[in-house]
Amino acid sequence: MTSSTSDPRRAARLLKVFRDVTKGGKAITTAADARLFLEAVRTNPSPAACLEIITASEIAKNAIRHSIRIDLSTTFVRAHVIPFMAYLTDPAVKMMYDGELLRQLLLIIAQPPVLWDNLLHVYRDSRLAEEELYVFAWLCLELASLSDSELNGIVDDISIALEQSPLQNASDHRTRDLTYKIKKVLELRSSISPDTGCEAAGGRHDNDFVNFRDISVFPTSDEFYSSAPPFYRQAAEVAGIGFAQRPRAHLDNQFRLLREDMLGELRDDLKVATGRKKSKKMAQILTDLAFTGIDTGDDKRGHFCAVLVACKQGLEALTRVPLPRRQAFLNDCRSFLRHQSFGALCRDDNIVAFAFLLRDVDELRKEPPVLSLQFTSSDATGRALLALRAPKDLKFILVDTPVFAYQPVLERLQDMVEMPLGGELLRLDADDEDDQSLDSLQYGTLVQVQIGRLRQLLNGESRKLDLCDRRLDLDHSQIRALLHTLESPVALIQGPPGTGKSFVGALAAKVLLMDPSTRILVLSYTNHALDQFLEDLMKIGISSSDMVRLGSKSTAETALLSLDVQLRASIDRRSPEAWELINNTKEELTNIREKINSECSSLVHGR
Repeated sequence: MTSSTSDPRRAARLLKVFRDVTKGGKAITTAADARLFLEAVRTNPSPAACLEIITASEIAKNAIRHSIRIDLSTTFVRAHVIPFMAYLTDPAVKMMYDGELLRQLLLIIAQPPVLWDNLLHVYRDSRLAEEELYVFAWLCLELASLSDSELNGIVDDISIALEQSPLQNASDHRTRDLTYKIKKVLELRSSISPDTGCEAAGGRHDNDFVNFRDISVFPTSDEFYSSAPPFYRQAAEVAGIGFAQRPRAHLDNQFRLLREDMLGELRDDLKVATGRKKSKKMAQILTDLAFTGIDTGDDKRGHFCAVLVACKQGLEALTRVPLPRRQAFLNDCRSFLRHQSFGALCRDDNIVAFAFLLRDVDELRKEPPVLSLQFTSSDATGRALLALRAPKDLKFILVDTPVFAYQPVLERLQDMVEMPLGGELLRLDADDEDDQSLDSLQYGTLVQVQIGRLRQLLNGESRKLDLCDRRLDLDHSQIRALLHTLESPVALIQGPPGTGKSFVGALAAKVLLMDPSTRILVLSYTNHALDQFLEDLMKIGISSSDMVRLGSKSTAETALLSLDVQLRASIDRRSPEAWELINNTKEELTNIREKINSECSSLVHGR
């Protein structure tokens, strides 16, 4: 929420203060300086643009950090700090940079925790007005939703605060809604397991934990060779858990089951490669390895560190090709050493680390060929570098397991702090209670008007729907399907081909978009089906400028919707603050790259 001033001279003064502080021309040395700077921030009519300027500069971030801590009195906190936090609640702020802009500001508030401790003190003493309590509840929800481990202490504080009277007795329905969401987030973050005894989660090996969020997606050597059966629950066991804890148990079980699918394939592939299991397929084992360097990409296209390893044995299909023809061979035979194929660096029967193979043709065409191995974590990279200092008996075993298909899903399951539609998906018994999920959907006035018209059509004789200067002739089943879609949190439209399922879906999207705050995510199993539906949306009157298509393939009609095309078109429209942020990040990356290369050179030469 922004504040404004009708005095043009004061507005000009505040603008000057903002520029001077964020550019380093003026330091925050007194509480009066802090009050003026925080007011200058809040008077900017665009929170997203203003806060982008602040996060683009260490000087500006330090000014905010100092301003909100310079005076910890209750009067200052209520008059200046909480209004600044209220300014952050603008939805556009959270949308910037995939939430990273808001995350940086939340960490400034939370760390060091002296300000947070003071906020808790003010809250517990019931000295917050209703609007201030709403802002505090919003802050609690956003902090609880962050996955940063250093906030665990604050999350514990939030759990206690949730049970205290100010939030328990809040009269503002917005605050009560936030309280409910905080409770759900805390339940999903909880590491409490309802299972006990030897069959419970945790303790089987060095990568078995009660909290599934602590489990590394990729197995350790101890886990890989452990004979203990993995822990997971049957569906009936999940259904038997109380409704409040069921979403967490569901996420936990989905993670463990999917990960075990991946590990099962990985174990089979490695058993074949090491001769412990017979198979018709031949494993590719690369030996006689030597560390040659580190690759981090370049200024135009960087990537996570890849360890460069020369390979003298195992690539005979490539080394038999004369050097001048190797690039052509690699370009023609793309199935040879597939990009992002997965493998394990091993010594004897011990797995050192897992890695993805980056198919760098310029490195592979060298003599001997050089592999680019991107290990799964910083720790794995460190273990690999230590092992490569004495490379005798080291081997890299390539496997067919499509780890790239599992990894992002598993990581997303670990990051989830909310269970979308949890009430609808996990209410398995009539006794399960979740009042929040049963609330009617909240729509804007224009959407409610259309729902009212559809009800009239359903009960009347006319079947003609007026929608945005268009008259549409619908049959009875289409009206029922459209009304069901708009009134239900989860809706399924079924019917034979040609009955208008896509048409009804497009109509529903058109109605929902009458609410300017609505965002719609369209998911489809195939590119063809996606393009067909996007074309239906355009035919129904949704502007192509309101749509973005993800993915590389498209039709001529949907090509301009491509995210890549729209990003390229928007580059010139980036603000100076956005360019400053980009340039600062590039400079930081350059410095890090130079340091890595220097350390790597010492490692290669044994210094």
